[in-house]
Formats: sequence, C-alpha cells, structure tokens
Amino acid sequence: MSIYFILVEPKRPENVGAAARALKTMGFDGLRIVNSQAHLAPEAQWTAHGAKEVLATVQHFSQLHEAIADLDFTVATTVKKRSTKRHYYTPEEVNQLIEVKGATVKSVGIVFGREESGLTSEEVQHCDIASSIPLANPQPSLNLGQSVMLYAYILSKVAVEHNLELSAPEGQMKALKAKLALVFEHLAISPTAMEYRWAMERLGALAEKDIHFLHTFSSDILKQFDGDESIQRLLVAKPKTQS
Repeated sequence: MSIYFILVEPKRPENVGAAARALKTMGFDGLRIVNSQAHLAPEAQWTAHGAKEVLATVQHFSQLHEAIADLDFTVATTVKKRSTKRHYYTPEEVNQLIEVKGATVKSVGIVFGREESGLTSEEVQHCDIASSIPLANPQPSLNLGQSVMLYAYILSKVAVEHNLELSAPEGQMKALKAKLALVFEHLAISPTAMEYRWAMERLGALAEKDIHFLHTFSSDILKQFDGDESIQRLLVAKPKTQS
C-alpha cells in the first residue's frame, strides 16, 4: 500500500521541512503539496535535516482534486468539524478503517490544511472521510509538522502490513465510488444531495467484504438501466419480511 501525505497551501517552509522529517522517520516518502513552493525554501531544507530526499521528490499540484485524483481512499484532517461530514474519525480509527479494507485499497491520501485556516468545507467534501485529533485542550493546537508526525506514526504499522500482501489484487475502492456515482446519476440524485453525500461518506467505513458486495450489487442495478421499466420494479420492490 502507498500512503501519501498531502499539504494544502502550506506557508511556512519550516513546517514543510518538519513534515518531511516526520515522514522519513516513520518510513514514508510520499509527500504531495498543493499550490505552494514552500518546500523549495532554504528553511525547509534546514528543518528537514536528514530527509532532504523527501523534499526532492515532492509532487506538486495546483488543486487538491488533482492531488487526490489517482488515490483510492482519502482522509481530510481538520480541527473544525464541518457539516459536510457527519462522522469524524480519530487517527487510530482511520488506521482501523484502512486495515479492514484489505486489498480493495492500494493508495491512501492523508490531507492536511493550511496553518491558519485549515481545509475549506469544499476540500473536506472532496475526501472520503474526515479525521480529527482529540485534544485535552483546544489551545495551543498542534502545528502542521506535529500533526503529520502523529498520523505517520499511527499509520506506519498498517503500511507495513499491507506491503506484505504481495499477491493482493488491484484496489477496488476508487472503482466502486465511480460505479455508485453512475447509479446515483441514473437515479437523478445530484452529487449535492444529502443522500448522495452521506452514502459516499459511509463508503469510507466499509470493510473489504462489504466493498466486494457493493460492487456486485451496484453492477446488478446498472444492468437494469436498459431502456425499459425493469429498473422501476427494482426500486419500488420491498424486501420480504420473515416471520
């Protein structure tokens, strides 16, 4: 499994250098940066210390949606809880969610927001799930480098375990999201609708066997969209209750 740490518009080079050092310490090297050149500043190089190669291989993107487009599963980290997500998972819970997905997820992105304002509501919505770090006191808050270090430490174990699955099939999480989006499109349910957003968010909590089931289930539904009225019978049919 590949885990990427994505920094959105970081301003302070020292924070980027600290993040790179944290990743190297925990065995990661996938750093992506959105709309910032802070990693090129001398201060970032000094702070990175023995992790300059992480900065040297940074992948740069102009928008967040571009930075996560090729990833199977994405996590928005945030201090403020937004209405765009119903559930906020701790870093430990994120680790567990990734573990139960097994081989359906091959690439993960952990997204961190701006030092001053964090991620926007739209950026949080772009991600599959949201996560926050429980703090005993809201102030002083963790800085960017500290937050990256905490997530990297917790996720380092799951990354090693998944890398041992050499014969695992290709990830399916991203394909399932696309398939369900097509189902909603056929049902004339807008991506901005509450049921669409909540359904997509709940995908993030599914285990591997549930993801396989939904692949089959959504495929069966899509087969019904053949121009006749069979889909209507499928949608209005109620399951039989057992006595």
